[in-house]
Amino acid sequence: MQQGIFVGPQIKQIFEDQAFSTKLNATERRAGEAFENVCMDFLGNKKVENYRENVQELISLYSTIGCNTSLKVHSLLSH
Repeated sequence: MQQGIFVGPQIKQIFEDQAFSTKLNATERRAGEAFENVCMDFLGNKKVENYRENVQELISLYSTIGCNTSLKVHSLLSH
């Protein structure tokens, strides 16, 4: 079992790597897409309206594939 922390440049490399997604099964691929959605639509420069559903889907799919992770997200809302 491997564990680690990914930072911005590493995450971008995974998103751009076409060979990576071919090595995943269907459920893992859906979890990867959910992770990408959360990164782009919530943690990026913009925040979509349905971000809660995206995060919930990510947690659900990670649970399905047996990924035990704590999702800690700190955000600063500015007015």
